Amino acid sequence: MLKWKMWPGTISIFAQKCPMGGTAMFAFLALAGDLGGTVGPSMVVSFSGMAGGNLKIGLLFALYSL
Repeated sequence: MLKWKMWPGTISIFAQKCPMGGTAMFAFLALAGDLGGTVGPSMVVSFSGMAGGNLKIGLLFALYSL
């Protein structure tokens, strides 16, 4: 399960499952990574704000959602 959370493992799995993926597959995976890098911290900030500015609650949410 951990190899899905690390990008080299994800690329190698996708390359095996879809050998003709090529550049488009890599671009899609890069986009998904960028989206995750944007949405994750935004959700931490949102949950921290809902908890009255308590950053620990937002970080706890981030750890729980893994």
